[in-house]
Amino acid sequence: MSGYTKVLGIGTFFAECTGGVITVHAVGVASNSNYVIKLEQALISIWPPEFLLYYYIPPVVLPALR
Repeated sequence: MSGYTKVLGIGTFFAECTGGVITVHAVGVASNSNYVIKLEQALISIWPPEFLLYYYIPPVVLPALR
């Protein structure tokens, strides 16, 4: 994402298993409406895998809670 700044976000994480499929959820608050928010698997190779919540911040931000 060219021009965006990647920062670690703060959130609450939980996982659920349904029919053999594991779904990971993250809930948090972004202070700007045009942040791109992504849940990404950590690069470290461990089991079970770790996930991180990232905010991608554009050069121009629009203040609003999301």
